[in-house]
Amino acid sequence: MQGSVLAGRYRLEELLGAGGMGQVWRGTDQRLHRQVAVKVLARPGDRVLTTRLLAEARAAAALSDPHVVAVHDVGEGQLGGLPSVFLVMELVDGRPLSEVLHEGPLPVDDVVRWGEQICQALEAAHRAGVVHRDVKPSNVLITGTGRMKLCDFGIARRAVATQGLTATGAAIGTPGYMAPEQIRGDTVGPATDLYALGCLLYELLTGLPPFTGEALSVLSRHLERTPISVRERRPEVPVALDRLVGQLLAKDPGQRPVSAAVVGDALLDAGRGRVATRIPPPATRDEAADPLADTRTAIRVRPEVDKRALKWGRGRASLLLGALFATDLLVLAGMAPLWAALLGLVATGLVSLLYDDGASLASRSPEQMRESGGTILLSLAATVILTAVLLFWSPAPWWVALLTAMGGCPLLMACASGVARLLTRLASTAQQADMATGVGLANGTLAALLVSQERVLVASAMGVGTWLATAALTAVLMPTVRRA
Repeated sequence: MQGSVLAGRYRLEELLGAGGMGQVWRGTDQRLHRQVAVKVLARPGDRVLTTRLLAEARAAAALSDPHVVAVHDVGEGQLGGLPSVFLVMELVDGRPLSEVLHEGPLPVDDVVRWGEQICQALEAAHRAGVVHRDVKPSNVLITGTGRMKLCDFGIARRAVATQGLTATGAAIGTPGYMAPEQIRGDTVGPATDLYALGCLLYELLTGLPPFTGEALSVLSRHLERTPISVRERRPEVPVALDRLVGQLLAKDPGQRPVSAAVVGDALLDAGRGRVATRIPPPATRDEAADPLADTRTAIRVRPEVDKRALKWGRGRASLLLGALFATDLLVLAGMAPLWAALLGLVATGLVSLLYDDGASLASRSPEQMRESGGTILLSLAATVILTAVLLFWSPAPWWVALLTAMGGCPLLMACASGVARLLTRLASTAQQADMATGVGLANGTLAALLVSQERVLVASAMGVGTWLATAALTAVLMPTVRRA
């Protein structure tokens, strides 16, 4: 194909890259005597690929921004004696961000500057009514002068009333950067691109995307999990920048910033070291549907969580568990009051220490779920204790203890996650629901152990019932977390 001329005009000179959609060549427009990039479809007869190429041409052609790769032409021609569909674009002298990421952690100042430029490109697209739907490092080029260029609008769609699925029901996008609504097939809009931008900024700052692993696992985590904060992976990142990335990764599109322009302003503010990130309140449905709505004026400072209420919540949960521990030991085990009280105090102190970080979570929104280290350690401890009891003090076969050791902790963590989600209706924040779940797990484990001489089903029912009752009671007694 090298040296071939498309449509009597575009000479293909050097292969720049290839993928599932086709090949990209460095070429020359012989009519205008300029260097261009030519994308040639791998299968010209493929209707889906042809439609995507035309969509890319139309979407990019509707934009006029220095941070978007310009489209010059689209057409059909003969190549090697066979029909070919091609797209002619601006030739960018640079490389994709995916290559830059291989060189190691990036300076925060560079991430802020580059992110702001990407926001300019997305703002231009959204104002033109175009949703990119595939913002990721390989689709952002950086020139030798440090200018960012957004490319590959092959799966872009119009922003208003657009679905995230093809007619065949296959989700379109790259798993590591897909927003929850895009995965579910709900209506997508500018907020979908902002979620992908959050994933991109997260990767630029930490060296890893928010979630890694196999595609299905990553998609599931985008729907259900909150990623580790940027500052936990890289403490020198400014607090305001960490918060901004967290807001971009909100599961609910209505909780994300309302426009790329506002995110760009917030990036610049965060880069200057300001404490508060300027993020406007969520747009109404009508505003979100209008890509031309002016969102720059609706700006407020993000409120903070009442930290004192979180501390009181941890104290109440710890004291309640201590009292319940002592009661269980007195009633179910017939233990002496003094020893029961002492063990209750020990339980109080241990839980308070396990959830000590609960008072420092004010930067997280109450809608975000969090699997704390406290609940993980409690699940692990419960698994070890149950395994020992089954192995040495229970008539159950040895293989029951082995299965408990292998799958006990993951099973308890899965159950804890479900219980915490149910408790969000009773507790003020997700962190309080998580703590209430841990307290219930600890008390339920003790209750099951104290009646372990009974039948296994009786002990299991006792443990589960005590877990749920204790967790619900703890959640109800939690103080309301106000916002300043």
